[in-house]
Amino acid sequence: MQTKAELTRQLQKLRDQFENTRPILPAETRPFTYQRVKKDKKGKPLRGEPNWEWVTIDSTVVLRSLKDPRSEELCREICQKIRVIKKELKPYEKRIYDE
Repeated sequence: MQTKAELTRQLQKLRDQFENTRPILPAETRPFTYQRVKKDKKGKPLRGEPNWEWVTIDSTVVLRSLKDPRSEELCREICQKIRVIKKELKPYEKRIYDE
């Protein structure tokens, strides 16, 4: 049986591998809308109602493709390995009600 540290290292390696499995798509610009506090000329928040305003800015995003069958199969294999390691880590978990 492996130690908790070894299992944790393996789990982190698999998570890193999973994170980088899917191919990266070209960067694209999308609008991003959020609320921010209205401020006066000195930069202090305005008092009164309403003091929030909607702001839309362009945001550059980089997404990953979910349509590549080879990478999806690899993701499934990695997920299965992650499940096995998490199952092996179960006995090391400290439970509050076991004290």
